[in-house]
Amino acid sequence: MIFLLRAMALFHTVRSNIQIRSGQNRSCLVMKNWKYIVLCSFLCSAFFSSCMKQQQDILHVQSVDYVWLTELEAETPDEGAINNWIHNAVSTGLTNDCYVSERNGNLIVSNLCMNQQAYTMPGDNGYFVGVDMGEFDSWVMFFPYYSAIMPELVREPEMVVNEHCLGFVKVDNTRGYLFTRKEADHSAYLEHPNIGLVYELQFPTGKSNWECTKIADLEGFKFQFVYDKVSSLIYIATNKSLLSFSTVDHSVVELADLSLWESIGCSSIVQLNGKLYLSMHMGIYEYDLSKSDWKWYPIPSEKYVS
Repeated sequence: MIFLLRAMALFHTVRSNIQIRSGQNRSCLVMKNWKYIVLCSFLCSAFFSSCMKQQQDILHVQSVDYVWLTELEAETPDEGAINNWIHNAVSTGLTNDCYVSERNGNLIVSNLCMNQQAYTMPGDNGYFVGVDMGEFDSWVMFFPYYSAIMPELVREPEMVVNEHCLGFVKVDNTRGYLFTRKEADHSAYLEHPNIGLVYELQFPTGKSNWECTKIADLEGFKFQFVYDKVSSLIYIATNKSLLSFSTVDHSVVELADLSLWESIGCSSIVQLNGKLYLSMHMGIYEYDLSKSDWKWYPIPSEKYVS
C-alpha cells in the first residue's frame, strides 16, 4: 500500500509541474520531469508485482471447523514441525487434523481424519465390494445383482482378492480399477512395508464372468486418488510419491516426491482449477499440473481451535 501512496503523490506532482502555462513549452517541461515519471512507473510496477506475488502465495479456503479460516500462506516445509505433529499425535492422541474436499468450486478444509473401511463399485450385471478392517477382515468380492433376493437365479458372490481394499475408480459400467495393500505377517511387513497394488476390473458381460488383472505394483501403501476423465488419468498420492496412472496405456509417472511427509501420509486429494490439493494432516500440499511445481500451506490450527 505504501508503494501505491508514494506513486500517487509523485504522479500528482508531475501532473502539476507539466501543466501548460503561458509561454511555456510542453515538451521541455516533460523532459525536465522525466526522473519523476520513471520513478513513478517503477514504484507502480513494484507495487503490482508485490501484489501478484502475495496473491500467488495465498490459498483461499473455506472451513466450518476452523472458524474464521479463509486463507493460508505458503511456507517452506518445516521437518521439525512435522516431527512434532507426529510426536503429539502418538503421545497424546489429541491433535488437530486436516481433510480437504470440494464444494461448489471452493476448497473446503475440515478438522477430521476420514477412516473409510468399506467401498463399492457398481456396474453391468453386478458390483464389487471391498473392505479393510485391518487384521480382523480384509477382502474384495463380486456380487451379482439380485444375489440376496433371488439367489437361486444368479451365481453366488465370489472372492476377487484377499487383500486390504483401498478403494475403486470406476471408468464406466464395463470396467474400473481396484487399489489394495497386500496382507503380510509382521516380519514381511518390516522387510517390505510399502507395497500397493493396482488391478483392472472387468464387469461380466453376457455369459462371460468378471475379470481381475493385476496391472502394477506401486511403492507406498497409504493411497488417496482422484480420477480425471478428461485426461484419462488417475492421480495417486501415496506416502512416498504423487503419481499419475493412465487408464489408456497403464503407464505410471512420478510427478513429485512426498517423502518429507512419508511418516504422516496423505488423507485426501482434490483436483480443482488445474491443481491437485493433498491434505497432509497438518497442512495442504498444492501441485500445479500445468507448471509441475508445488507449494506447502501449513495450517496454524492453534489460531482457530481453542
